[in-house]
Amino acid sequence: MKPTFMRRWIPAIAYLFGFLCTPVIASPYSDLKLQIKAEKENLVLGEPLLIESSIINLSDEAVNFSMGGPPEFFISKDGLSFSYYRDSEVAPIYKPTFVELKPGEIKNLGKSTVLYYVSQVQKKVVFDVPGEYFVKAKYYVTPSNLKDYITLESDRIKIKVIEPSGIDKKIWDMICHNIEFVKFIHHGYASKQSEDEVIKTLKQIIEKYPASTYTPYIKEALIKYYRTKPDKTPEEKEYLKTLQKD
Repeated sequence: MKPTFMRRWIPAIAYLFGFLCTPVIASPYSDLKLQIKAEKENLVLGEPLLIESSIINLSDEAVNFSMGGPPEFFISKDGLSFSYYRDSEVAPIYKPTFVELKPGEIKNLGKSTVLYYVSQVQKKVVFDVPGEYFVKAKYYVTPSNLKDYITLESDRIKIKVIEPSGIDKKIWDMICHNIEFVKFIHHGYASKQSEDEVIKTLKQIIEKYPASTYTPYIKEALIKYYRTKPDKTPEEKEYLKTLQKD
């Protein structure tokens, strides 16, 4: 009986052994890497985090894929449990772009701002208390020879947030109680009912406190606002020119 039993199992064992010993051919897409880099890793409370993102092809072959939009970001306090970060209640739709990356080539995904956070229950500054935070990103690409997308995930980066002091504290005390200020600094717009107050206050801040940590971000937000404003007055056009010269 024993020899008969073994004869029945020998082909199956041989097949399994052959399967396990077959070399796995790595896909060049497994060597696509998502990289993120913070412009500043030490921030003042309420200061935007600016992140440069890119995809690099570390394989020996050219890869072709479709992509669209910026990366998704995830935030953590302990570096283990990450929460999805979103800065708008409306999910934008991006037209796919087809890309070929040669070996060693890098595709720049641009600069992203991480500051204004929207959830189902609140809107707030994402780094809302001083301390250490961890940030990572994900990006989704669809290889030309596949129907489904693949997920690229970056290494995490560590951010340190400190309490504002001096003139920064004065400014933060002025704007921290109204989330519309944070929304404007992030997006370059505020809700219609708050817009006039927000713009007036921010203009006063950059005139009175030009050396503040927040001033360059406020200027950039005001430039974005006036560039996209369709019905600019002559005074607003001149103000925009002044902002762009500085």
